Amino acid sequence: MEASKEQQLALREMKIFSSDSHVVEPPDLWTDRLHGDAAGMAPRLVPEETGDWWYVGDLRLAPIAARKPGARFEGLEKLTGPSRFSGAPEGGYLPDKRLEAMDEDGMYQELLYPTIGLWLFRLPPTYPITEIFGRYNDWIAEFCDSAPDRLRGIAMIDLVDIDRGTKELQRVAKAGLVGAMISVFPELDRGYDLPMWDPFWAAAEETGIPLSLHIGTNRQVPETTRISGDTASSRFTPAQDRADFTTAAHWVEMSLARIIFSGVFERYPKLKIVSVEHGAGWAAHFQEQLDYSYTQRRQRLDWFRFKGDALPSDFFKSNVFVSFQEDSLAIRMRDVIGIDTLMWGSDYPHIETTYPRSLPILGEMLNDLSTADQHKVVVGNAARAYPVFGN
Repeated sequence: MEASKEQQLALREMKIFSSDSHVVEPPDLWTDRLHGDAAGMAPRLVPEETGDWWYVGDLRLAPIAARKPGARFEGLEKLTGPSRFSGAPEGGYLPDKRLEAMDEDGMYQELLYPTIGLWLFRLPPTYPITEIFGRYNDWIAEFCDSAPDRLRGIAMIDLVDIDRGTKELQRVAKAGLVGAMISVFPELDRGYDLPMWDPFWAAAEETGIPLSLHIGTNRQVPETTRISGDTASSRFTPAQDRADFTTAAHWVEMSLARIIFSGVFERYPKLKIVSVEHGAGWAAHFQEQLDYSYTQRRQRLDWFRFKGDALPSDFFKSNVFVSFQEDSLAIRMRDVIGIDTLMWGSDYPHIETTYPRSLPILGEMLNDLSTADQHKVVVGNAARAYPVFGN
């Protein structure tokens, strides 16, 4: 049942907080900001017959994501053909146009993530990743400074060198960025359960910066999107492509399970982790399996045990937030997942965005929730995760 005008107005008056929105990086972002030895590796946009492609040095990384937001509501045929920067909405890279799009869609505040930046997490460690991420962080801070009461940025943190990454986290916190994105899944031999990460977790707790695990930021990537040598190989078949999207929550579950089972949240109780754009319905089954594995499987001598009667799901509910777009299953399972963990995002201006129909989509999806719980999902939980930015 489509939301009534009254429902949509009530939601708008809550001053909706999109916990997952994006920018479209302008072509000169890095070419104007990277100097010295790193200048030759500045991400740049190259026009080709199949569309505009991002390159890093000689590495052909990915095509630009520059479709008309909301085109999926006009028919999937609108999402085919070459993608070029000229087709990107101005709200993706101009702050004043961004505010206009937010007003049109009923958004009051937005957290901003990168677009091609998600792919940059896959760069081999021989690339100047820290410098590339740092210049993006400078740019997004400037972008948000134009409307700091409505726009705040999420930093990108390179953790190939944990000490350098920790210092960058501390720097961006002082620059006004309110969150930081790390790889949703690191290299296999550097899992987030290892003690080597403790200085970084401590810095995140001290700064109060939530750490985001966003879809598509794997360093351990699927074979279909492996970056090797000087080429970004893509061996997608139609089924593999869709399968990667459909099963994307696997990566965030693996990282969260390692973090929880190794006692990270017990050691750093104020640390906050945010799952972004993996949906949320998976979190019900995941928490059930966390507790089952902890209480019912054969105990090994080296398995970490929590203090007292604490269960893994307790730490999920107290330290993890889950951002989603359209997930009616998660809403139905909210009592299992934890209503206080759920927060909504529009994903503007990507092709999956709910723009320009965010209010009717939200109204229909949240129709059975109390006003108080609706407020938690569209404002309260995100404002609690990011207390320096919210109502």
